[in-house]
Amino acid sequence: MIEILFEGKLASINARYNKNFSLTQKYRDCKDELKLAYRLANTKKHIFTKPVWVSVVWDKGRMDVDASIKLILDAMQGEIIKNDSLVHRIIIEHEKGRKTIIAVGEL
Repeated sequence: MIEILFEGKLASINARYNKNFSLTQKYRDCKDELKLAYRLANTKKHIFTKPVWVSVVWDKGRMDVDASIKLILDAMQGEIIKNDSLVHRIIIEHEKGRKTIIAVGEL
């Protein structure tokens, strides 16, 4: 299992594309921050190649609970998991005032 404390602010899926249907800078910046957090947490450089579960505990504020899951999974590709198609279970919890904790483990 790998556990990541993410101190940045997650971007919503609604912030993904601009009017020209290209990724917004806000979305790209957040994805880069997530990738860095994954690299720092994955000290053994282990890449999961079998089905995994993902758990996210965060204070979602006013966002929908699923608003950032696509971003979280996309950023994992190549850093923690080979492909996000390997995610077979997702657990998302909202806890007011909580920092974002992302965990990944093999099923």
